[in-house]
Amino acid sequence: MILKASALAVIVTLLALAMHALSNENDGSPLGDFGRRDLVAFWSGVHAVSQGQSPYDQDALIAAQKLTASAGPRITHNPPWTLVLLYPILSAPFNAVVVLYFFLNVLLLLLSAGLAQEYFFVRVVPDSKISAEARGRAEAFTLLSIFCFIPSYMVLMIGQLTVFVLFFLLVSLTLMRGGREFLAGLAFVPVSMKPHLISLVIIGVFAKVLIERKFQFIAGFLLGLAILVFATELMRPGIYAEWVQSASDAHNQINSTLVAFVRQEIQEHYAIVPLWPVIAIPLVAMIVTAMWIACMARSFCLEKSLPYLLCLSLLFAPHAWLYDYVLLVCLFIPLFDLCRRDSLLPKYRYGVGGLLILLQVSIAVTAIFDTNGSSYFWFPALVLLVWHLVVKMRPEGRLVQFGV
Repeated sequence: MILKASALAVIVTLLALAMHALSNENDGSPLGDFGRRDLVAFWSGVHAVSQGQSPYDQDALIAAQKLTASAGPRITHNPPWTLVLLYPILSAPFNAVVVLYFFLNVLLLLLSAGLAQEYFFVRVVPDSKISAEARGRAEAFTLLSIFCFIPSYMVLMIGQLTVFVLFFLLVSLTLMRGGREFLAGLAFVPVSMKPHLISLVIIGVFAKVLIERKFQFIAGFLLGLAILVFATELMRPGIYAEWVQSASDAHNQINSTLVAFVRQEIQEHYAIVPLWPVIAIPLVAMIVTAMWIACMARSFCLEKSLPYLLCLSLLFAPHAWLYDYVLLVCLFIPLFDLCRRDSLLPKYRYGVGGLLILLQVSIAVTAIFDTNGSSYFWFPALVLLVWHLVVKMRPEGRLVQFGV
């Protein structure tokens, strides 16, 4: 899978560079504006830290962003250790970083498609034509299907880092399933770059760890996080205080979440923009999830609960955009794989394909009426509904279920 994904990533990157060259855009950037918008913020933050300046200071970012030929300073509100994790990638000159970052995002997307196909496998019982070996086999067509998911394109176009969260989440889950808990804990550390996107998944993971006494996972996670936090403080003393002050303004940004929708509705009716939904809605979701897991601790199965925890995490997240929904390829890939199984009736496969097309059309239609992309908060709920419908369907009297 790694070799196939690497080869495909090289091909996709070369095609992107060729298309930009053929478009006669002589702007000096390898990919034009594609993949630059948020990458500029991350690169400028890393550059500012390397110069001994604060990555959360707009004045410090202006000098860095002049080197990227981008207008206006942009601050990233991600945790400070994000810059340390990205430093090996973003410390090169900006034009080189544009190509490298694009290639890495494509590669991690392809690898994530293969991991999702294996971990979130949908099993049809009985199905003699699907062997255990075929479950883990990631064919090129299945890997490339990840680009049929609109949020995958968006995350590449914006230059975001949600793909890193997706990849390391899947790596950690796969390692945990294989019994390598300490390595799984280490792999879970990069997920902390955007923990608000998978808050309920985090609760589920640590609930499984505690219930099954997989304390090596906790040891690996705490050790990796402690090293990362300490290295960040050494790199820029006082950076955490600067981050807290900067992050306090992040809740005022318009975004595509249920939290933002509730705040906008309150503003329209009462002419105030309350802060409490930013805290209350995610907090209530986490408390309810923790109580639900506690009540069914003996029968709790993380694998079967993950699709629901993932979708609900994004639905109740305090901050998210359409590109963050790339995390939902965990469900899109196995559903897409169902459409390719010759052992199933064409009618059933077409039905699953139609539901997946519905997901894509819903985004396209929304984009026509919402140019700033702030009305996609319902998308995780729609993905969860499609997943639930497919799992409950019974083609030819067979049972479709989450395969573990």
